[in-house]
Amino acid sequence: VRREGASRERAHPATHNGMGQYADHTPRHVQALIAQCAEHMERVLRAPTCSSSSSSSSSSSSSSSSSSSSSSSFSSSSYPSPSPSSSSSSFSSTDLFTSSSAAASSSLPIPPPDENGWIHTSSPTHPRPSQVSPQFVAWIACSAPAQRRRPRPRPDMHALSSGFAHMQRSGTPINAHTIQELALRCHVLSGKWMVFAGRSAIDEVWEKVARLVLAGSLGPQAKVSPMLHSSGGGLICIYVEDFSDEADVKRVRQVLRESGFERRLSFKPDVYTHLGIESRNQYGIKASIYNS
Repeated sequence: VRREGASRERAHPATHNGMGQYADHTPRHVQALIAQCAEHMERVLRAPTCSSSSSSSSSSSSSSSSSSSSSSSFSSSSYPSPSPSSSSSSFSSTDLFTSSSAAASSSLPIPPPDENGWIHTSSPTHPRPSQVSPQFVAWIACSAPAQRRRPRPRPDMHALSSGFAHMQRSGTPINAHTIQELALRCHVLSGKWMVFAGRSAIDEVWEKVARLVLAGSLGPQAKVSPMLHSSGGGLICIYVEDFSDEADVKRVRQVLRESGFERRLSFKPDVYTHLGIESRNQYGIKASIYNS
């Protein structure tokens, strides 16, 4: 980390490695933690070293004293401590994320992402998608109360991929009908209504969706793409449990419309996502099966 000029501007460590294009995407609370670490390292590097002419016992004593002094300057009172659940003295990436979030006094701590890079929240207003970087998080998601969900067979993703490969090898027609039949056989039933919104509107739209999901009025889950430093449109997905249940798919759409959603809605079965069937695919299949 380098300091330049009287302003002592903070720079992301990646800048030193020739990766400065990522510097502007660093959240402020992480920049603050980096600055604290940089200040400590500068103090350590400027500290005088032990003389080589000292006796071994003197060197040992000086080293111990220096170590003690250094440790005290890097105390837990200056830096956020790991989460209470951490039994190790070292920081994991999740601990660091949680701790650096807590260092931002102007906002609540952001929940740590799971192994897939998702943040799961029970609040419709925190964290706000416009304030979260996609470099740290893939999706922000919320789920309906467990008692509102119906038991479903477990999706067989191996059967789905092998079945699709067999269709390609055997020359079986690949179209919307045959793909949906394969999905039903493999119990890959979920699907989602998709809503797009710009950064200026994404927080408001997400709050409405999240409140409806948490109240049990929509499907089992919704997710939104983080948009800090993003200039394009953000995506919100509102899930349903069974794309073949046309009545429930339309019910979710109707709840959205009655709640004031006037934006374009498109519905896509998750089987299309799993098989990589996008808007322009070699099979000529439309990426969405319902539009509103």
